[in-house]
Formats: sequence, C-alpha cells, structure tokens
Amino acid sequence: MTPAVFCASLVATEIGAQSVNTATARNAVAASGMRQMLKHMLLVTSLMFAAAAGAWSAAAQESQVEIELWCMSPKSSDDQKITGCTQLIQSGLQLVQSGLLKQEDLASAYYTRGSAYYDKGDLDRAIADFTEAIRLNPKDANVNAALFYAARGQAYDDKNDLDRAIADFTQAIQLNPKNAEAYFGRGRAHYQKGELDSAIADYTQAIQFDPTDAQAYKNRGIAYYDKHDFDRAIADLTHAIQLNPKNALTYMMRGLAYGDKGDLDRAIADFTQAIQIDPENALGYDNRGDAYRAKGDFDIAIADYTIAIRLDPNDAVAFFGRGLAKQRIGDEAGGVADIARARQINPNVGD
Repeated sequence: MTPAVFCASLVATEIGAQSVNTATARNAVAASGMRQMLKHMLLVTSLMFAAAAGAWSAAAQESQVEIELWCMSPKSSDDQKITGCTQLIQSGLQLVQSGLLKQEDLASAYYTRGSAYYDKGDLDRAIADFTEAIRLNPKDANVNAALFYAARGQAYDDKNDLDRAIADFTQAIQLNPKNAEAYFGRGRAHYQKGELDSAIADYTQAIQFDPTDAQAYKNRGIAYYDKHDFDRAIADLTHAIQLNPKNALTYMMRGLAYGDKGDLDRAIADFTQAIQIDPENALGYDNRGDAYRAKGDFDIAIADYTIAIRLDPNDAVAFFGRGLAKQRIGDEAGGVADIARARQINPNVGD
C-alpha cells in the first residue's frame, strides 16, 4: 500500500472541516456567554436614545434598537450580525468615552462581529475585530480574553499563519488552562508544522478536558499514524469512531493503519465503511483498490480504481494503481497506458 499519498490529502480536507466546526462551537459560546454583555450594552444605548427623545422620533428609536438586536440574536444571519454589531459599536464608542459603558461590553460586540466575518470567510476583518476585542477586554476577565485569543488563533490558522496561531492559542491557554478548544487548535497548528510530539501533547490535553471530542481523538490518531505508531493510531481512531460513527475520514485513516500493519481484511472493511458514508470520495476507492491489489485481487482492484477515476478524472494514484493491476493480469498495453497517464498528471506518482 502507498498510504502516505492519501494521508496528506485526508488531513488537509479534515483541517478545513474542523475550522468550520470550531467556528460553529465558537458562535454557540458567543450566543450564550456574551449575550449578557450585549444586553447591557443595548440597554444603555436604548436609555441614551430615550434621553434624546426630543431629537429622535419613536419610530427612529425603535428601528435603531431593532437593528442592534441583530448583534445578539442567535437567529441573525452573518450579514445581520455585522450590521447590528457595527451600529451597536458606533453607539457604544461614545458611551465608553463618556463612562456610561464598560469597554468589555464593547469588546463583546467586536468579538461577535468578528465571528460573523470569520463565518463569511473574511479572515482579515475577523482578525481585526478579534484584535480590538482583545485590546478592549481587561486581562483579569480570563474566560472572555481566552475566548478572544482562541478565536483569533483560529483565524490565523486558517490563513496558514501558524506561528501567530500558536502564540494566540498559547495565550488563551495561559488565561484559561482548561480551554480544550485552545489546546485542540494549538495541536492542529503544531501538526501542520510537522511538530508531531507537540501536537500529540496538545490533543491529549484537549481530550483530558473534553473526553467526548471525537475530532481530538481522530487528530491524535493521525499524528500517531504519521509517527508509524499504528497501534496507538488504531486505538485513537477506534475511540473517535465510537464517539462519531458517521465520519468517513476516520474510517479511512484507521484503514490505512490496518493496511500498514498488514491486516488487509480489516483495512478493506474500513475503506468500505468510508465509501458507504461518502460514496463520492475517490480516496475511498483508491485506498480500497490498493488493499485489494496488495491481496492479489486484481480484478476487484481495477474496478475500484475505475470508479475513483470516474469520480476524479485527474486521480494520478488511481491511474497508477490500475496500471499496475492491469499488468498483473496480463494487460500490458492497458497497464502501460494507465501508468503513462498517471505520470502525465503527476510525474512523481509511485515514487
């Protein structure tokens, strides 16, 4: 088997998915932990408008407050949150300067707007807002400050600015040593830098504080796999499957580990499960084709590689594997053609 080719693609795909999941978790926290601050801020701005009733019509006051409510409502779209928080920030800046509002209340609005920008993929604006939230938030408010640093760390991670991401996650951990999300994020950044031992240590801490986190078990399993510690990899990936049996990539990685241990039947079973969960993913057929080829089941391997090629016509690994399998059943011309096509797509395939 040639699992190293697939492992990088699998992990890259998974990192992207985790970013989305992390953002979802972060917004859930914002909707609860920040709501009281935003309510207080909205109340103060509403009183300010009421005091200025001579200059504001009742309809104008009501419209202003309604828009600002978008900032704190979990039902608001990202665009509504950005509009509402922007208006709330503009009102709040005056109140902070006049001493009617605490700056940490304003920080929560920047954080919420930054989260909306993050979810829209506008990482630079997200980072700017998280940075302002950090600046405004007092250092003794450890939980909120930790949340802000972790959020900015996630955005830096998505920009592949891994050193800044690690620095922010580290700051979040210092402020809140039980922050499982920050350990998870820092572990992911260490992994992307190739620092496997540091990644494993951080995922272990994340698991300690949140033993139900299937992603932490899976990522630690992937790191063990890359260290060729296949038994620990299988143990972690099995635990991840128990916590979340619907993740195709976890089965795929465990299948690779079984394959590297020479347990081809278990590898095939895992690749088959991955295919059932995600039948449009060519990697599942690539990997299962490799396992069948390693067992000498060349016709079945060719069938799997052919499906992979149908799903991804530029799948060099599938062309290469199918070429090797064709040669083993006596189809020399077909094998040479497939291998030539594979190397046309990727000159390094098979190295």
